[in-house]
Amino acid sequence: MRNTIENTMSNVLLNFIEREWCILNTTGLTTENYIDECQQEYYLLKYYPAYLAEYYRMYSKLFTMYKKESINIISIGCGAGIDYNALNIIQDKPLVDYLGIDIIDWSYKPSFAFEQIDISQLNEIHFNNIDVIVFPKILTELSDEQIQTLANTIVNSNLSNELYFLNSYITQNSHDGVIGIEKFEIICQTLLSKGYTVEGENSCNQYTYFKEHAGIRRYIRDFIYPNEIKDFINDLKSKCKQYDESKDECIQCKIDIYPMMNSKYITFNVIKFVKNDN
Repeated sequence: MRNTIENTMSNVLLNFIEREWCILNTTGLTTENYIDECQQEYYLLKYYPAYLAEYYRMYSKLFTMYKKESINIISIGCGAGIDYNALNIIQDKPLVDYLGIDIIDWSYKPSFAFEQIDISQLNEIHFNNIDVIVFPKILTELSDEQIQTLANTIVNSNLSNELYFLNSYITQNSHDGVIGIEKFEIICQTLLSKGYTVEGENSCNQYTYFKEHAGIRRYIRDFIYPNEIKDFINDLKSKCKQYDESKDECIQCKIDIYPMMNSKYITFNVIKFVKNDN
């Protein structure tokens, strides 16, 4: 994990240093703006290590449940392929066939099978013989209508008898609830209505989180945010081309990046559905 984080983030920072940063304060981190490489770099500097650690835990949990010799995965909203990188860190896993789907062709993603399409363009062929469907932080960006259409497409496809969902959610400062789990409930109920059952004592609205909020490394030993990169972005405003030393700020904006370092934002679930053929 350490090498994956350091190699990716060093490459990101090298390009980010040359950007005009003030645009980041007026546009915000949104799906529509991720077509801009500066926005992608801002996102990765802020979230990449933490999301890599989260997806690593997510896939690790999957492989305590999954016992077949090969696995077909589709990741919807794969972005820069952070979940793919996390998957590759895991050593003891079956033969993997991975397909990434995103409306934007992100820079910095590793080499894997990829389709640049909108979620509305997904069809039954995409889910033929799929074992695992991954939603990496994407569910909150979809409407109920989009989710229902996707759920219908999934259940009408040639799926494996065992179907796993790996869902990473958005959370705020507490775990009174998570944003996006109500979206997955639409998919869950559609599957249940078509003869699937959830294996074990799990339910679709259960999720994994860390009750005690602490630094991510407390729970994921190999987590690291490179010190030289952290030091650079912590002092970002003084490096801005429009920096006014007398005011200790940029004269056009208040650029800052606060990297995600705390476990309180890690929330996911791994749900196994079994098809009832009777």
